[in-house]
Amino acid sequence: MKVARALFESRKFPERFPEFKRFMAFCDANKLRMSFYDETPYIGIRVFDSSNEPITRYNQFTIHYNTMDKKIYVLDCEDWDEGMGMLNKALGLSEQKNDEDLISSLGSAIL
Repeated sequence: MKVARALFESRKFPERFPEFKRFMAFCDANKLRMSFYDETPYIGIRVFDSSNEPITRYNQFTIHYNTMDKKIYVLDCEDWDEGMGMLNKALGLSEQKNDEDLISSLGSAIL
């Protein structure tokens, strides 16, 4: 079921799964549109490119937590770096922003 970002956050998914929080920060820093889902057995986020097309792989989410596997997948990869590399390539981003860049850009956005 598609849920609002506020509900996704009120259920504390970003706090329970730091990968979601990190992924949401990446998307916010890059001004990417996201939609949020809580569908048994998945908790997920779908990201859209500049053409408003969802960036997914074999399932319907860009990043998801599988409650049966108890694992986070980014574009169906168990490895964060591999999945984010694929996402950056799909988005046409020349280089992946590192955590310091994200913190810096988010900090300036708050001020």
